[in-house]
Amino acid sequence: MRIGVDAHILTEKFQGSRTYLFNILRQLAKIDSRNEYFLYSDSPEETKTLFTSVADRFEYRPLRSHGPLGRLLLEFPRIEKRDRLDLLYNQYISPFFPKCRQAITIHDILFESLPQFFSPIFVFRSRLFIRRSAQRAAVVFTDSTFSRRELLQRYHVAPERVHITYCAVDRSLFRPLTSAEWPPEAEPFGRYRPFILYVGRLDPRKNLRLLIEALALRKQRGQLTEKLLITGVKDYRHREVFEAMARHRLENEVVFLGGVEDQVLPVLYNMAELFAFPSWGEGFGLPVLEAMACGTPVITTDRGSLAEVAGDAALLIDPSSVESLEEAIGRVVSDADLRRTMREKGLRQAGVFDWERSARVFYEAIERLA
Repeated sequence: MRIGVDAHILTEKFQGSRTYLFNILRQLAKIDSRNEYFLYSDSPEETKTLFTSVADRFEYRPLRSHGPLGRLLLEFPRIEKRDRLDLLYNQYISPFFPKCRQAITIHDILFESLPQFFSPIFVFRSRLFIRRSAQRAAVVFTDSTFSRRELLQRYHVAPERVHITYCAVDRSLFRPLTSAEWPPEAEPFGRYRPFILYVGRLDPRKNLRLLIEALALRKQRGQLTEKLLITGVKDYRHREVFEAMARHRLENEVVFLGGVEDQVLPVLYNMAELFAFPSWGEGFGLPVLEAMACGTPVITTDRGSLAEVAGDAALLIDPSSVESLEEAIGRVVSDADLRRTMREKGLRQAGVFDWERSARVFYEAIERLA
């Protein structure tokens, strides 16, 4: 088959959907010798440089539209016809008037179950277009059993069309590191130790306010000895995080790093006493897996897919309970034996997930369309 891939996200900001697409494509290049792949992006040459040794397995084509409306409404229908595509792959939303069969990854539909954490416009648009894309696609991929169940129940997609392609991590990057392996760029962060780490966007669904309130409670009780390092991009209603920090007078205890380089992030996980991810819900929760792969103890919640990803390796809390999170932090920072046990379990759990295995699920699903 001639398979087109909407690859515009590969040259945009780092996020889970970018990591997912890059790794699925990299593995497909190794295992799929039957199909032709056409990668469409704003910068074909830059996209090509991402794939190094497997770059020749793909053809790289330019996108002229710089926004989703033009891309999905006008450009991709023309591309499908011009390049005689048999299948077009997108994430979340497929073209409005497709000219060939569609494959799609829908990482989650949390805007359905947790609409209060998204803008009204985003919820309206997503309910309209993502539902339509899921119901029209020849094959749908998603990140977890939780997300698959949501798609089946809420959108009534035929079960045989929905396949789980779990996320994973690059174990050459996300692994336990010795201090001798830390790159020079990471050395300045050592002055913040001991610290709790959070990685992810700054938006209300991630529940960072609960984490700040748990630190405030520890400070009030005279037990706060660690800082909180937050890395990630600002997103919808991010000011609430800064307001909570100011309200609890934690300006000296909370450090916002913004985005960090790829080579620095694994070191931050390794430096951290623990990784805290008190999200109200995730389609997968890739930072939890990254932390476990680095041997970092993880505290997360029992909502969405997070218990599925963490297994028995993390401490699971109620995302509405400050006391639950504060108690979990206290247990981890004060108990070396618990940290050692969580480290061992986390490394084992991280090994369960594998990009090649997920790419094979992807490959076998599209092969059945041939």
